[in-house]
Amino acid sequence: MGCHPEADKNCELDEPVDRTVILPSFWMDRTEVTVAEYARCVKAKACKAPRKGSYCNWNKKGRARHPVNCVTWTQAYDYCQWAGKRLPTEAEWEKAARGCDGRIYPWGDESATCKQAVMEDGDGCGRKGTRPVCSRPSGNSPYGLCDMGGNVWEWIAEWYTVEKTDVAWPFKNPVEEPSGKYKILRGGCWANDKSSLRTAARYGLPPHYDLNGLGFRCVVDSGAGQFQ
Repeated sequence: MGCHPEADKNCELDEPVDRTVILPSFWMDRTEVTVAEYARCVKAKACKAPRKGSYCNWNKKGRARHPVNCVTWTQAYDYCQWAGKRLPTEAEWEKAARGCDGRIYPWGDESATCKQAVMEDGDGCGRKGTRPVCSRPSGNSPYGLCDMGGNVWEWIAEWYTVEKTDVAWPFKNPVEEPSGKYKILRGGCWANDKSSLRTAARYGLPPHYDLNGLGFRCVVDSGAGQFQ
């Protein structure tokens, strides 16, 4: 886990040097949560409807299979709880995105293009905004997960910090932080260039933000719950 400076020349200061983290087994959703899936939680009155806006997918015709976006961390948390799941830890997300070989992107070390990801390469690969989930199968992770790079940033359970930049960053899952100002985001979005789509890339935003590049997926512990 972390950035490998010998192989990746785009390592950032908030990306710790590569190290080993031991994880218990878990299941992660194959896709980012879609508008249709989130709508069931809203109908059940367990989730608040996402914000509407120019690049928001909620209440837009033809967007049922797009990732739900314009959601806060709390909305993401509430959905996962309702579904009998939870938000992933940062280590779980990175494991699911890159496997065991330290690859730079979910699909390998090949530089990101619109072939593998919904990204910024001329207004979101030719159109501003998201695309339906799993529309770029050649960009799948080693475990077959879709859109681990691009489409929408994905909310993570833990608080974001920038101080933990050395190899001694704890070898555990999750890294416990009792409170903070920002929640971790992973994976990059349709409005980002290839650097943000790297498997080591991380970002932080206040948990009340509901931008059009923000979405999520859920996990369950092995042997419990359901997965997509």
